[in-house]
Amino acid sequence: MISIICCTNRSVNMENIFQNYKRQQSPGKMELIIVLNRNSLVVGEYKRKANQHDDVTIVQLDEQLTLGECLNKAVKFAKYDYIAKFDDDDYYGPNYIQEALEALKGQNVPLVGKSSIYIFFEGKRELRLYNSGKENTAVSSISERTNFLAGSTFVMEKELLSKVPFRHLNVGEDYYFQYDILNQHYTLYSTSANNYVYCRSKDKNNHTSTVNDSDLYKRSIPIYKGLDCLSYLNIL
Repeated sequence: MISIICCTNRSVNMENIFQNYKRQQSPGKMELIIVLNRNSLVVGEYKRKANQHDDVTIVQLDEQLTLGECLNKAVKFAKYDYIAKFDDDDYYGPNYIQEALEALKGQNVPLVGKSSIYIFFEGKRELRLYNSGKENTAVSSISERTNFLAGSTFVMEKELLSKVPFRHLNVGEDYYFQYDILNQHYTLYSTSANNYVYCRSKDKNNHTSTVNDSDLYKRSIPIYKGLDCLSYLNIL
């Protein structure tokens, strides 16, 4: 049914990767492919953890490869027709995969994701909704850049990646992936904001994105304040 791909270069996020996988209530078969993109990561540690779960594959790639290259290579290990791209430090709720697959099939598009997303600011202990008003809507033109999907929420047909691979970039590979897809006259679809949280660590060194917290904060609206925000989100 679906292959979840997660590229990581930080051992501190190992447990989170497995928890996101374990949490999913997928309507069909599911596998997890973890790509280690740092040479110092110990493959054995991940394999020991993988043995506690069903259908987990650990792949180590040289850290000189870009994130885009790692994603393209990871797809070659996938055995199912759908691909979900997970980030190693975010939160994916129990119904995340189910919602995405329903949208893929219901909207007849090759790629779905989320334009409106919940963000948890760890330093402020606050949950906010970013880019509101972009839920359950199609994206069919490059001019609709404010509707572009968050790269950490991509769920797609595997076949799409044979036609439009990720560019060999470490930053912006998700943006240009959508740009290239739209140039091929495909349509994308933004699902609801539910079932996912972009987690902003108070340690800014934990993020590869160039965007800063103040910009994200300005473009978001308050939802909930408190450490139990994930429990709150799961009832939405």
